[in-house]
Amino acid sequence: MNASGERTRPSVQYRAILITKDPMAKVIAFYESKLKRAAGSKTSKSDEQPVAGSGQSVTFHDDSEGRPVAVHVIFVNTDNTSTTLVISRAATEPATHIAWARYERH
Repeated sequence: MNASGERTRPSVQYRAILITKDPMAKVIAFYESKLKRAAGSKTSKSDEQPVAGSGQSVTFHDDSEGRPVAVHVIFVNTDNTSTTLVISRAATEPATHIAWARYERH
């Protein structure tokens, strides 16, 4: 946006809520297998590094300790996109929820 609040570049935002009976650990493992962690992220393994020249940053965050609901957040950023996945499941819930949001700047 410019100083007058007018859009100067087109963009779009997508959103979806996905639900699966798969356990949270399986869902997180799926995304970890598809995405590379950013160097230095809290749960980064030393053998996992961003793909050279990809311009993609991926971070994983676990906000579950001591809470009645397990919550994992994954951020994927590039020069023109930002994707957020919030994966959650309460101990009493029969399904894992995945809140997916993606912003694309064109």
